[in-house]
Amino acid sequence: MRVAAAFALLASMLAASLPLERRLRGDPAPDAPPEELGLSRLAGGVLTGAFRPLLLDYLWLRADSLDRLGRLDELRGLYRRMSLLYPGNEPALEFIGAHLAFALKSDMPDPGSAWNVARDGLDLLARVRDGRRTIALWFFLQCGQSPADGLRYAGAGWAEERALRARAGAWYAARFGPALDRFSAALDAIRGLDRFEDRMLRARLLELLASDELVRTGRAEHAEEARRALQESAAMFADAPPIRDGWLQDAQVLEDLVAGRVPRALAAIPDAPLALVARAGAALWGIGMARNDAALLEEAARVFASAGDDAFPEERDALGAWLAHARDPSRPRPPHPFD
Repeated sequence: MRVAAAFALLASMLAASLPLERRLRGDPAPDAPPEELGLSRLAGGVLTGAFRPLLLDYLWLRADSLDRLGRLDELRGLYRRMSLLYPGNEPALEFIGAHLAFALKSDMPDPGSAWNVARDGLDLLARVRDGRRTIALWFFLQCGQSPADGLRYAGAGWAEERALRARAGAWYAARFGPALDRFSAALDAIRGLDRFEDRMLRARLLELLASDELVRTGRAEHAEEARRALQESAAMFADAPPIRDGWLQDAQVLEDLVAGRVPRALAAIPDAPLALVARAGAALWGIGMARNDAALLEEAARVFASAGDDAFPEERDALGAWLAHARDPSRPRPPHPFD
């Protein structure tokens, strides 16, 4: 349910920015010099004037061709040039920015090139009035691991996530001022927005920020705010009991984790979703590390083990080292995920 809700939210927000073809092609000719579009001054002067629709037809067809051929670096450059053709068309800029930051970023073959493409898209989104809502959604879903699949704090994936969080955090600070972590940046981006989807997104971001804090420090400064936001989201679905109960269950899970308990929902659900197992295990692990508490670390190990013998191998290895340290503090302190 949570996976479907997250991606339905993404679809609805991006659909709202999808420009009509006529609006894309009807914008006035760009102020950018033709050479910035990769054209000669003569050709650029012709194609950005009376023949502008022909140029746009060609560029969109070319983009489709490059996408099908997998020529992603060329496609990135083409989209950047296309954005210069729409200097005052905010729906067009938001569409191109979202496509770069989400779809094309996900297609790139390595983390470095993925970030470069995402940054191009985020730069465009930062220029439009409604772009911050989409930027917040990007931090939620694309700035490293997807919360729909469960946040992990160990292994190669976590190393890549930390690198992307650092790059994205530096970008956000340069654009908007505050130096913030992943979920705090997203919350800052939608500060003051109060549409239906904004309130749902804010609740999810607060929930993830509180979970992140439990891993980082063993305490969750935003836990109470997150719990209230989850309950308020449940109230918005009072006439849809299954959805309402899902939000209430999430509030209860967070309350249990903050108290250092295995969530009651985890025991109540046969074959619990991996995202729930990952979040519960990581939170108990974080509290156990902060308190050097062997009992809590053992609970975390049992939570990870409940997913099966092959699940969470990196977390189990790290937990084993922390358990040894908690039982014998004279042993060297193992590395913390946020060291």
